Amino acid sequence: MSSLRNFILVAFLSAVVAFTPITPSIQHRRTLSPLFAKGGGAIASPKTATKTTTTTKSKTKETIKQKQDFKVHDGDQDTDIEEAPLWMLFLIGDKGYEQAHVTARLTQIVQDMNEKNAIAVYDAAQRLGEALCGKYPHEHAEMFCEQLTRSDPIIYAEIREDKTDD
Repeated sequence: MSSLRNFILVAFLSAVVAFTPITPSIQHRRTLSPLFAKGGGAIASPKTATKTTTTTKSKTKETIKQKQDFKVHDGDQDTDIEEAPLWMLFLIGDKGYEQAHVTARLTQIVQDMNEKNAIAVYDAAQRLGEALCGKYPHEHAEMFCEQLTRSDPIIYAEIREDKTDD
């Protein structure tokens, strides 16, 4: 019975030892990897030194002489500032227009156009075939004309350069 007991004890101990993780000793860890080391030697530096000297010699001489005449601007001088040319925006008359739609769009799109002016422009365009909405810089007149022609239903408009100032 004691041999059976010894046999079971030995089997138990061998099973325990087989499933127990083995941790290396601290001294063994230092030899395995430098990651586990707590200190270490300094990084080695080469015993030879290289000295480099660069000298550049130029035999060309460059001399730049600049003479500038400066004019003093007098505040008394009148400067002529040319204004941008104006363009005329015309509403083209059409029998298919509805007065409420055209006048509403004119007041929404064209700057400085109120409802009274819009009605007058609409009436003149219907009687004469076209009516002047106003004079504007080219970009503004072009934008107003494009927005009017993109209305649904379409409102016909046209821009022309103002040549009355020439």
